Amino acid sequence: MDNKRIFALSILVVALSIAFYFVIFLPQKERERQAAELLNHSTEQKAEEDRKQVFKDCATEAHDKARNLLKNKIELMQNGQERSTMQEAYDKGLYLKDDYNSYYDNCLKENGISE
Repeated sequence: MDNKRIFALSILVVALSIAFYFVIFLPQKERERQAAELLNHSTEQKAEEDRKQVFKDCATEAHDKARNLLKNKIELMQNGQERSTMQEAYDKGLYLKDDYNSYYDNCLKENGISE
C-alpha cells in the first residue's frame, strides 16, 4: 500500500508540474514576447517619425538659408537687369536651387542622414 501511495504522489507531482508549465509558464512567456514585440514596434515607429522630422527641419532650414543667401547676393550686385530679376524672384519667395540643395545636403549630413 505504501508503494501505491508513493507512486500516486509521484504521478500527482508530475501532473501538477505539467499543468504549471501549460497554464502558467507558457502564457507568461507569450505575454513577455508580445510586450517585447510591441516595444520594438513603437521604437521603430518613433525612429521613423524622428527621421521624417529631420527631413522637414532640414527643408525649412535650407529654405531660410537659401533665401537669406539670395538676399545677400542681391545686396552685393550692381544695379542692372540681373539684380532686378533676382530681386523679383526674392520678392516672390524664390531662391537659388543650388544653394537650397547645398544647405539641405549639409543639414542631412549633420543629422547623420546621407542620401
